[in-house]
Amino acid sequence: MAEDSGITKSNFEFWLHKALEWGQITIPESQQDVCLHLPELQEFLLQIYGALKHTNCTGAVQKFPLIGQLLGRLCWNPFVVGHDECQKILMWCLCCLYSGEPQNPVELKANSWIQISLCHLLSLSGLGHHDGDIDNFITTLGLTSADYYVKLVENPQASCHPAIFGTTEEFFKNALLETDGALEVMTVMQVFTRCFLQAYQENNEQRKFPLKAYFPHNPHSLLRAFLRQPSDLPAAGLHQHLIHIAEMLKAIVKTNCMRSSSNLFDIWFLFIHFGEWADMAAEHLLVSEAESSDALLWLLVFYYDPNDENQQRSQTMLESRSLCEHLITLSRTPALSARDLLVAVNGELSRKQPATKELAVHLIISFLLFTANGHAIAREFITHFAVTYGEVSRISSLLSRIAHRVSQLEVKYQRTVKLANDLLQILKSVG
Repeated sequence: MAEDSGITKSNFEFWLHKALEWGQITIPESQQDVCLHLPELQEFLLQIYGALKHTNCTGAVQKFPLIGQLLGRLCWNPFVVGHDECQKILMWCLCCLYSGEPQNPVELKANSWIQISLCHLLSLSGLGHHDGDIDNFITTLGLTSADYYVKLVENPQASCHPAIFGTTEEFFKNALLETDGALEVMTVMQVFTRCFLQAYQENNEQRKFPLKAYFPHNPHSLLRAFLRQPSDLPAAGLHQHLIHIAEMLKAIVKTNCMRSSSNLFDIWFLFIHFGEWADMAAEHLLVSEAESSDALLWLLVFYYDPNDENQQRSQTMLESRSLCEHLITLSRTPALSARDLLVAVNGELSRKQPATKELAVHLIISFLLFTANGHAIAREFITHFAVTYGEVSRISSLLSRIAHRVSQLEVKYQRTVKLANDLLQILKSVG
């Protein structure tokens, strides 16, 4: 036992015995005894945390062979975790045990257990108790879990340690895979990323982890490019930065797709975190006069279809370019009507393969929000389009995301923000 940490063998055994006892006696007795011992338990857990924060998982098990059993029982005791301070310290302890790069089966197994335990604690700190097995709860994550994700977004613990951030990342990966990249999941991911970065930047602790620790499997140059603030770039500089991101991604994808599909997924997964760059690409495709449409179009195609089949990507590019050119023509058409756009869109979408319809919807919404002709017909068009194509949920997610992004920009976007909010109200009435 680690005597130098102030934790004696008898002290550790006392609390392990208590944890076992609390799980076996009747609820009223257990609650009363836990409440009686909470101040002492909190002090003991702080000592445990002090001993764990300077070691790794294997070292912790060597110091405290039964640490997993103790923390596990405490994590699942409703009266212990109902105490905010104890719950927070338990979370700290679990983070210390988490292995960023597991070296053996013990650490792999420990990571799995820690992720489940952290999921449990995070859900209690943002939602109520979830009945049933936590494994079943995790496996049902998907579109119905949006509220859960939003609570994670609101939880400041997400920025305090890479282990907690990594746990949340696993949830998002599972949700993306199980929903085949649903736009709603992408949107919540991007909200989470914005909140995480804001909390990270406001965290002034001297021993703050570097951002690379939160994104260990991605090229640092690409991460730096995504982290640039669009508001800090002039209009021309923003367009060039979009081209820079597109060219960098294209080169990285070309290199990594030859290695493994998991590398490609990691790159795409990073891009999803910073989806505002895809929104800006769609906007610039429709309003920019620059000769760079291919690069921006490729960026959007990769965002919606990271599949490595070159022939399929070429077909997606061809179809998307056709729609983009059509929309640009319509943006310059005098006296454009909502019916004109609906007829044109119907003709274009009828030829689309299913995966690229999402990209088409993104371009259409960008047309409505960022061109004068689009503004004029948006309210009339949106009702028919959403109902005809059953796209209320997808369009609502896009509108919310774009409105949030442009609301933080120049005054000239105020009309766009108001239009987006008006369209959201219309969609609520038809949804």
